[in-house]
Amino acid sequence: MLRWLLAPLLAGALMPLTGFASIDAQESVQVRIDAVDTAAYPRLRAAVTVLDGSGRPIVGLPGGAFSADADGEPLPVMGVTTALDANVPAAVVLVFDTSGSMQGAAIEQARQGGKALVNQLGPNDQVAIIAFSNTVQVVQGFTNDRGALAAAIDGIAASGNTALYDGVVAGVNTAAQAGAQRRAVVLLSDGKDSGGVSANDRNSSLAAAQTAGVPFFVVGLGEIDQQYLQELANVTRGHLFVTPSSEALLGLYERIGAALRNQYLVDLDGSSLDPATATSLTARVNYGAVWRRLPLLWTCPPSPLRRRPSHRRPWLLRWRRRPERRKKRGALRCWCRS
Repeated sequence: MLRWLLAPLLAGALMPLTGFASIDAQESVQVRIDAVDTAAYPRLRAAVTVLDGSGRPIVGLPGGAFSADADGEPLPVMGVTTALDANVPAAVVLVFDTSGSMQGAAIEQARQGGKALVNQLGPNDQVAIIAFSNTVQVVQGFTNDRGALAAAIDGIAASGNTALYDGVVAGVNTAAQAGAQRRAVVLLSDGKDSGGVSANDRNSSLAAAQTAGVPFFVVGLGEIDQQYLQELANVTRGHLFVTPSSEALLGLYERIGAALRNQYLVDLDGSSLDPATATSLTARVNYGAVWRRLPLLWTCPPSPLRRRPSHRRPWLLRWRRRPERRKKRGALRCWCRS
């Protein structure tokens, strides 16, 4: 089972801070490894996102456009599909800021954007709806019932303060309950955590998001706490979209939906790898006759001898940026959890 540990994830104008590999200035194609599934080891399945300079997915790349190596040694590519072709379902948590400052056009545009994203997803994809203001409310649990989701989104209303930190933690906790193979949180905020209503603080909410290994697509509207929202996107290898106008919300939600639908799943033969040795894994994409690359430090490949008999879930990989290597592009460390 693939876990879309989009603790890694998506980008655009702020790509140096969002976990994307840096690309030269003239060719702004963005390449990201979102997750590595090791459940079928020695077959490895890397979820790879390829975006253009405006953050829109590049679709239709042939299998021959992808290659990978481990510590400089090529890994055979066994096949390349898209998430849609492979029918790999996603679990998406939509988290809406419903504080009083969202009244009027902002909340209406947020509703339209949320419904547009839901309509872009596949029939097997699951969505949950969360709203936060003075408190946090799970408006709708995970479902693929489009009618129920539309009704839940239409029912959100704006009032009260902004429990932003609690909203982030609620998004993390809800995503953790998903049984889908790919997961993401899409969070909208139009301000700072205010009113003293959050039980969580800034640091604890960021730590929870980083530990969860689920990418946050963050939409900041108007006068926001950009430093916090950017850091949230960074630690989850997600992406921050910023807009001063609520009229742009629909387009941003549609862009996020398109990115979620168009990941590439690259199957690699990892039989030559030593499960006990940390490995630097590099993925490359040939687009426009130019190879783009993203290196990752890969550790803890699964070993059947290390799995506990009662363990029902596959080994998962989580990714964290190594502080001592922040100046080196795309250097990430992953570790296993059970």
